[in-house]
Amino acid sequence: MSLRLDNDLESAIREHQNTTALLVALGVLIGVGVAAWMLSRPPRDTVRSEDPEAPLFI
Repeated sequence: MSLRLDNDLESAIREHQNTTALLVALGVLIGVGVAAWMLSRPPRDTVRSEDPEAPLFI
């Protein structure tokens, strides 16, 4: 009986490790994809003024 419980516990731990590794890899892939998408976007238009004394809010 003890051997069966040990085998069940080992298989449960292996399954949990596999699931965790899969979810971590998926999270890394999604994070890298979002970062690449954000970096590939063109820069947003900014309000630029030639006068350094110009007000910040128009």
